[in-house]
Amino acid sequence: WIINGKLYAHSKNQLFNRLYEWSGKKWVKATIGLPVKDQPILFDDDKYIVFGDCQGEWGGTIYFFDKASNETYFTESTCANSVLKKNRSYLVLAHLGHMMGSSEIKSIPDPRQLSKAKNSAVNKTKEGQALGYSDKSDAYQKTLDLFGIQLFSTFEHGDRQLYIAHLNGLTFLTEIDGSEIKIVHPLFNKEIYTHYPITKNYGNYTLMNLDFYGTARDKEVSVIIIRNGKLTKVDWNENQSR
Repeated sequence: WIINGKLYAHSKNQLFNRLYEWSGKKWVKATIGLPVKDQPILFDDDKYIVFGDCQGEWGGTIYFFDKASNETYFTESTCANSVLKKNRSYLVLAHLGHMMGSSEIKSIPDPRQLSKAKNSAVNKTKEGQALGYSDKSDAYQKTLDLFGIQLFSTFEHGDRQLYIAHLNGLTFLTEIDGSEIKIVHPLFNKEIYTHYPITKNYGNYTLMNLDFYGTARDKEVSVIIIRNGKLTKVDWNENQSR
């Protein structure tokens, strides 16, 4: 992971199962605590490290790890793929491909008003469902709730917020204007399907990582790179030297 401009990695060695940071010359024991083990970080700023888990049709959870207090706050999000911060609120986009598919956006002005999770409960289920369902705080506003449309990603392009949407076998770039969904670009004029995509900003670059459950569960099969108005898709199973 890259946090505050530094590179971190978690060792799974049985004797040295700990977090390391890159000093510029070698790996050294990390000076910070990191609440994730082997999952992506969706967003981080000076206050929070934001990550999630997904139990499919049994729900999902978005977590906000408070860097100052080392406390973790959570709410339901099935399943989070992108987090933006706008107007002092955190916007969490989630989608699920189950049945006809669904998408939602939650606006969270103060994550510390959400339910607090014990360290032992993070990434765990409760009574067979995702931990997120047990949040009763109502410390969020649901600004988007769609059925039948999957929004795989959201990112900012200039002063616009764009989305990668999937509907009726088509995948396209779109913009939401009030109650209207407008197609901005048809992308590659073919379907791009992914189950658990992750979008994160790295300076001038926005990266969207795509997986596919049927052939490479928990593995990335493609990446979309967005920079300076240009969108590039790299498929790892194809020869890129051409």
